[in-house]
Amino acid sequence: EESEKANNSFDYFNTLSRTSSFNTSPIPILTTSSLTSKVPKKTVTLLLPKKRKRKKPFGVHLQAEKVSIIHKDHHHGNISSQVRNIQYQAKCDLVEQFPSLSTTINLLISDNLRPLLLSLSPSMIGDLVFQLRTVLFSPLLLMVQSWDVVLCVCIRFLHQVSLILQSVEN
Repeated sequence: EESEKANNSFDYFNTLSRTSSFNTSPIPILTTSSLTSKVPKKTVTLLLPKKRKRKKPFGVHLQAEKVSIIHKDHHHGNISSQVRNIQYQAKCDLVEQFPSLSTTINLLISDNLRPLLLSLSPSMIGDLVFQLRTVLFSPLLLMVQSWDVVLCVCIRFLHQVSLILQSVEN
């Protein structure tokens, strides 16, 4: 009986594959126009120096020209305002996710952290560290867009706490 069932099922699949092979449409022929996309081609322009120099230190095909960069601010190389803006955005994101810890967040992300920590009692610093633990182990931290900045600020805070502890021990 089992061999008859196997033969019948084999015949069924054979007839099914034969009938379905007649009903399928032919394979479409791909042309080069169907393969190319209608994306516009990009154009690249190279700015060449306005005047050619007699000395060609890089050969005939590559020439160098001195350029000057105009800075908007007068503090050349000073990025402190950019860092403050990034930290302020991180503080806003954190306060939005953790409104009950706004005081802790404001203390963590402050410009003058060391004098602030020196003015706090040891129990208040312990509370800050505990609340920092709450922030770091919360799944809401991943929802903060600037979580990498938050981690950097936390490392800075912990480093300042360790420096204060070292100075107290000595």
